[in-house]
Amino acid sequence: MIAKVNKIGFLKGFFVNLGLFFAFLEGFEIPEENFKYLEKRNLESNNMFDVIDIEKIGLNTSSFLMMSSFDVSVGGNILYKDVPVSKMYPNDIDEALVKNFSFGEIPKVYLQSIDKDSLRQLFKKFDVNMADFTPLFSQKIVGLSGECGNSLCNLAEKKIEKETIIAVGGEAERGSGILYYDGIVNANNIVAIGGKGKYADGFENVNGFISANRLIAIGGEGGDADGFYNESGEVNIRNIVAIGGKNGGNGFKNRQILNVNSISAIGGLQESSFGLDNFSSIKTNLLVAIGGEYRSPGVYNQKKIQADMIVSFGGNKKGRGILNVGKIDTNTLVLIGDKTSIAFHNHKVGTLNAENIYLYGSNALYNDGIVKTSNLIVNDFSSIRGDLETTNPLATSIIFNIVNKKWDTSKAYLSIKDGNLTLQQNTSVSVVFSDDKILENNLSYDKIYKLLEIKNGQFIDKRSNKQIEFEGLDLKPVVKINNSNILFSFNKSINHNIFDTQESNLINKKLSSLGIHSIEQQEKIIQKLSSISPNASKILTSIIQSNARGGDFQQVAIDEGLKKFDSDSALLKDLITQTDKTLEQNSVAISIFSQKNIEYVNRQVSDRINMLSFEKILQPSLSELSRKYALASNTEGFFIPDLENKNSAWINIGGSYYQNASASSIASSISSLNVTLGYDRRMEAGKDSDIVLGALFNYAKSFYAQRQEKETFDTYALGIYSDYAFGDNEIQAIISGTWLVGSNKVSNEKIGINPQYFSNNNTAFNTNIFYKYKIALNEKHSIKPLVLGNYSLLYTPLSSSENFTFKDSLDFVFALGAGGEYVFQTSKTGHIVQFSGRYHFQEIDKTRAIAFKSSDVFINYDLNPSRTWLRLSYNAKFYLLSALSIDISLIGDMSLKYDFLGMGNVGLNYTW
Repeated sequence: MIAKVNKIGFLKGFFVNLGLFFAFLEGFEIPEENFKYLEKRNLESNNMFDVIDIEKIGLNTSSFLMMSSFDVSVGGNILYKDVPVSKMYPNDIDEALVKNFSFGEIPKVYLQSIDKDSLRQLFKKFDVNMADFTPLFSQKIVGLSGECGNSLCNLAEKKIEKETIIAVGGEAERGSGILYYDGIVNANNIVAIGGKGKYADGFENVNGFISANRLIAIGGEGGDADGFYNESGEVNIRNIVAIGGKNGGNGFKNRQILNVNSISAIGGLQESSFGLDNFSSIKTNLLVAIGGEYRSPGVYNQKKIQADMIVSFGGNKKGRGILNVGKIDTNTLVLIGDKTSIAFHNHKVGTLNAENIYLYGSNALYNDGIVKTSNLIVNDFSSIRGDLETTNPLATSIIFNIVNKKWDTSKAYLSIKDGNLTLQQNTSVSVVFSDDKILENNLSYDKIYKLLEIKNGQFIDKRSNKQIEFEGLDLKPVVKINNSNILFSFNKSINHNIFDTQESNLINKKLSSLGIHSIEQQEKIIQKLSSISPNASKILTSIIQSNARGGDFQQVAIDEGLKKFDSDSALLKDLITQTDKTLEQNSVAISIFSQKNIEYVNRQVSDRINMLSFEKILQPSLSELSRKYALASNTEGFFIPDLENKNSAWINIGGSYYQNASASSIASSISSLNVTLGYDRRMEAGKDSDIVLGALFNYAKSFYAQRQEKETFDTYALGIYSDYAFGDNEIQAIISGTWLVGSNKVSNEKIGINPQYFSNNNTAFNTNIFYKYKIALNEKHSIKPLVLGNYSLLYTPLSSSENFTFKDSLDFVFALGAGGEYVFQTSKTGHIVQFSGRYHFQEIDKTRAIAFKSSDVFINYDLNPSRTWLRLSYNAKFYLLSALSIDISLIGDMSLKYDFLGMGNVGLNYTW
């Protein structure tokens, strides 16, 4: 016996103990002509359903047993090599062996037969309303006898009827076990296993009609060696178990219309080895998908799947339950994910239409395409990525079914990342508690519980009724809804609301002073404000507070707008929208400008140090000439001076241009003209090693442009740098300080903000480190793999204008990267081409905070910066004299969001 246990955290014990798996349901009717061949057989009705036995598999203990060898019985059962022997179908009597398999691995799957009532009970535990499905095949083929192996079938026959058919691919290329053309196959059990040869399918069907009660299809070891390949023809099978293999070997590859009561598909051992690979159209009552290893999907759908019910698990080592690049329509979709495994990945060209979606666990859904549902039921702390929308002309719903035993207040019951949740006008939202869950969750007063949290996206709530119903509770919690959260809390005192903020309190006081005393009406106005802008309440509060402390901004317009806001919101909406736009445009983080100048200074040093390697090689060595003369003349006491140039003074003139991504909320650009002066000295540090120490000064005149706004800045930078070379290793480092001095203008005459200026200064400190390793290709050519690190601290002091206060800020940037460079030289030139990528673990995430004068309510905006950047650069040195050279550099820097930074320099370098 050879077995191993692979841990798969994607299967959580609580839902499995509910008895989950129901692997073989039955569903809708198909046209009578699909039974035209079956009518010739002795048929009997069968109301029993094959179900995966979760307890025996061990998924309730979050482990998945893999077998590295197994046998196939005469009756077409999989025999696991345990002591005593266990079987995929434990109730099958036959145990005589046909063949042993010791290649690859397959999961231990046990199947049991249960009746419809038992199946219904399993579904109820999942909150699923199980309909009376009409099976595609309600009758079972019986009256068959005999076995058919690879060499025992007469393939010349146009009709094969056997109790069991076992087809195993061979070791030769295209050595299929059974390659069947044009005929009819009726069987109780079919076992098809891919071979070791390339394209060595177990069973390949070409224009044949295949009908069977069950099919076990296992991918092979050879490249694209599928278990069962349905190339063309018609296949009607009651139940299919499809298990992926290795090297692109799928369990079941389908290229034609397939009708089946149920499918259990389990991903293979590699990413391209699927349990079920669908190129055509599949109709089934139930599809169960379990991800395999190394991102291998249980189901890879490239065309169309129609199912009554789909249950999908994430797999081991990021295995995906279902990868969809086609279209899937289902009544019920149950998704069970894990921190490292995605239950359902809907690709950007994929479409999923599910009447009901049930979520369990992290990574339940990853959506880059289109997902539409009528009812979303969240049954545990769950997370999805991408957009989700309720769409139905009739009523739709979101139900938070509280089933967890302990509420973690740091987490949201449903987390959405990089996407929007859109609710239609007819969508209801409810939270369902039961008595035992109230006890298990140990709910407390004055604690905030998160139902929904959205990051890098929005909660788009189009409901006409914004209420949230709490079922199972007589106590009614207070609820807060904004564009990214749904929160609730139980207030201990009716006079205290934990969600009351400084903004809501000040606005409520203002409304009361205007004669609007109703708490319900005040809450309605505050909620309506949030539909104008996420920052609407903060903006209005900052203005009200500023005016109360001596300011005079739009006092009459605010009072008039609030008094009639419920019936006519145009005045206040226009004021807030224009103010929001003005604040956003003028709160751009000045740290960004400073950071781009740091990039330029760092590049000056990098370019300078890169040129040093050429100076060592290209400078004429007079000491070497003297040495040769002394040896030739045999002169005693001849003194050989050290004539190698070790001092360098250099000047660069250049410029840079930065343009943020076109998708940015604040489109802007920065250009600069630069002059950089530097000096360094090279010293020997030991055998085959030396060190360079240097310093530089940089001045830049920078020009900032945003729509019609244009400003200028002066930037000064001082830096020290070093380069330590030993053997084939090289370490570069720079420490620099940057001082940016400038001012900005803020104005919007549409709302009475006359042009006014404020200082916009910044101080930054930076360290940048490179490590390179030289690999010589020949005397003139080499490559250098490299790694890099960068850390910056950027401080912007407090400043103010006539109407506004700009808060001080402290930002940090930390990045790590890797890349390589190619170095080649001639007698008078040197060239370097470098490519690198870096990831910013810390970035400037928000704009500078801004408030109306004397207010302490500040507003800022998310920048959503790209954290991944790619850089391509070219450096060249051209010698005019032995001690004088021209240096040229060109650099292009682009983020994955298409932010762009370009830099260029031309300089002179003199050595002595």
